[in-house]
Amino acid sequence: MRIILAHLLENAAQHEAGTVNLEAGTNPKGVWLTVSDDGTGISKGNREKIMTPFFTTRREQGGTGMGLNIVKSTVEALGGSLSLEPRENGTCFRIVF
Repeated sequence: MRIILAHLLENAAQHEAGTVNLEAGTNPKGVWLTVSDDGTGISKGNREKIMTPFFTTRREQGGTGMGLNIVKSTVEALGGSLSLEPRENGTCFRIVF
């Protein structure tokens, strides 16, 4: 979880988030965690690409495009799933184990 949260929190900071919220719970599908922020969000055109290896909007600032792919791979290696949840403002990821 440390790797997962470190990447998600770093992304939130890089995209001007002032607040990050963590929520957890259970449902019939398992245990879930959402990580949401009030940053600049992800454009509609990039939503399908963000977990693709080497896709980045921050190459000029040293971004490698590996952060969210690492998060996704780590979650899946632990038997879970990662999804980007629709939001009007900011970004929200849901992890389900």
